[in-house]
Amino acid sequence: MGIIMNNENLKIVSERLKSERIRLGLKQTDVLKQIDVAISTFSNYENGIRSPDIEFLLKLAELGYDAGYILTGKRLDESSSDLTESEQIWLEIYRKLPKDDRERLMKMAKSLL
Repeated sequence: MGIIMNNENLKIVSERLKSERIRLGLKQTDVLKQIDVAISTFSNYENGIRSPDIEFLLKLAELGYDAGYILTGKRLDESSSDLTESEQIWLEIYRKLPKDDRERLMKMAKSLL
């Protein structure tokens, strides 16, 4: 069961879901490859037909979505990030990889230590 919200909030949340996907440079198919959600369900969330549930938002957060922004409209303070530009690029690449590839990359990186 999704989060209970009125139609106005449902529309706002759906717009934020879509804007986060676009901000991350992802297509719907990219996201669907990495989380276990039917395309119809994902479309319903992005089109404001159904409200997303917490489990769905947690999966998106693992991909780099700002779940706080989706729900509240307020972003985490990005200026507090202490990542270098290179680290941010690596993080973006990691988040765009399918789950299996992320696990392989993590194993390879750990083997270099």
